[in-house]
Amino acid sequence: MSKKRNDNLVGRADLSTQVTVIGEGNDEAGRRYVKLRVGTKDLPPYPLSRLTKDPSVLFRDLADAGVYAITPKSKAAVLDQIQSQKDGVPINFEVATRPGWHGSRLVFPDKVFGRSKLALETAFDSPDAEMLAKFRSKGTREEWLDDVFALCQNNSRLLFALSLAAAPLILPFVQGPRSGGFQLYGDAEKGKTTAAMVAGSFWGSHRLEPRRDNGFSESWNATANKLELTALVHNYSLLILDETKLAGDSDTSRADTVVRVVMSLSEQTEKGRHNDSGSVRSFSNLLLSTSNYSLNELCRRGGKRIDDAERGRLVDIPLPSAGHGLYEDLHGFAEGKELTNALKERSRRLFGTARLHFAKALQKQRKKNKRRLKRWLEKRRKRYLARLAETLESFKIAGTACLPPLERASERFATVYAAGALAVRYGTFPVKRADLLTAIIRCQVDGLLNQRGGDTGPQKNFTPRGRLEEYLRNNRKSFVDVDQAPLDPVSHEFGSVPGYLATFKGVKYFYLTSGKFSEILGKGSKAVKAKLANDGLLERSGSNRFVVQRPIFKGKKGNKGYHTVCAIKTSILEDEVLLSPTSDQSLSTASQGAH
Repeated sequence: MSKKRNDNLVGRADLSTQVTVIGEGNDEAGRRYVKLRVGTKDLPPYPLSRLTKDPSVLFRDLADAGVYAITPKSKAAVLDQIQSQKDGVPINFEVATRPGWHGSRLVFPDKVFGRSKLALETAFDSPDAEMLAKFRSKGTREEWLDDVFALCQNNSRLLFALSLAAAPLILPFVQGPRSGGFQLYGDAEKGKTTAAMVAGSFWGSHRLEPRRDNGFSESWNATANKLELTALVHNYSLLILDETKLAGDSDTSRADTVVRVVMSLSEQTEKGRHNDSGSVRSFSNLLLSTSNYSLNELCRRGGKRIDDAERGRLVDIPLPSAGHGLYEDLHGFAEGKELTNALKERSRRLFGTARLHFAKALQKQRKKNKRRLKRWLEKRRKRYLARLAETLESFKIAGTACLPPLERASERFATVYAAGALAVRYGTFPVKRADLLTAIIRCQVDGLLNQRGGDTGPQKNFTPRGRLEEYLRNNRKSFVDVDQAPLDPVSHEFGSVPGYLATFKGVKYFYLTSGKFSEILGKGSKAVKAKLANDGLLERSGSNRFVVQRPIFKGKKGNKGYHTVCAIKTSILEDEVLLSPTSDQSLSTASQGAH
């Protein structure tokens, strides 16, 4: 009975009619594959080297297709049949074992853009099926633009994060470093994870909890244990690692893990491969990390010495100093926490469509004229580097020193801007290129200024509005509150103090002289005044007059003590209790509409 059943199993695997070799192909590393057809069903391509070492996956797939090779004899018959047919089949397909660019085609687990003479088969090699499955989309691009991107406008770190999300896709077409990344750092619960989720919403989102909670992101701890396989899955995409505190159970282990991962990713090749040590593939991606501490501080706490080689591969970007944590513009939300909750919820609900829109346009342009694409991107990169040099020179003239940027870091920032500018050109990002350039420059310069302060001093703002907010914040205690102390026009000279505080018709204001206001804002002050007025933060007395008459002195005859001032609502700064200029309450500053 047993022998008869075994014979029947072999008979059911009538290889001459049921299993046919229909093609042969190669992957990126030159490994040979065969493709089988069982009846009318095509099976995934199999590497020949794996069939000889461990054909168990093949037999499992054959069983699913109705061919039961169970005994050693029946398995040998299957392999013999494949070998006898293989030599007569043509090379008629290529195999992609990782996402990204394959010649003129752009390959994702959920979509392939472009065609060529040979068919393309995917055989993504990852033991983590969920990591591959996160390359997906949900919602429409219009919904993503309205619900997610709209809230990124005027927020430099979010615009940077989205431009960084697009940057890995242009790496084959730009000069400069093709690896490394950036670390967004600052105090806990200030929106860093939200920035990671927004960047991830460009790409996709995990399907299953708890990973779905952070969108497209991966864990520092899990990635360190399977670094090369993770890097291959993220080939030509953004690898997001949230919270360096998960990289180890001590300061020392966290510092070691972060530096090891960053340096290993920069090598861009796998060291070895399970089941096939002779095959080595390359990968190219960019990294976004979030952390409570800068790289310097992480390593200092862990007792690890680093140099510019490490710093150039993971560039620190601090949270903005004049903001609600991550945000400079709350877009009507009452506080940063509310905007964070909205962005997280929307990024889990709408994702992946920006990637598909950008990738489709990029692949089409690459096929049409790759040389022109490269020239356009290089022009944008040069524009960024020129603007950076101008900005740093303006600091030098103003007497505010910045640490000189590392060339590798500046080149990578330039690539991020070029990617964002290309997304603007394609309509993927509806923002002005000038605003995008300002936002990304601000991220790099804030990092350089913060390094100068040893990662502990306040960051300086180089935008006119940022300088205004910084002036108000730093000098507020020296302002004279005309509500609390009526001024004597004989003993007090108007304009002899940094500014005034006053309540007018129930609203609290900062008063500055017109000369002081223009001095703070510098070049382009009129445009900034107009923006502040449009935002309802600066009073005006006419269509183009940004000064008003307000009472400064009491008891003065004639004009009743009125003087011409620039009247700025104290709501330009967040969470204020400005009842007295000597109040000890600290202020959390914010820009309601930076840039």
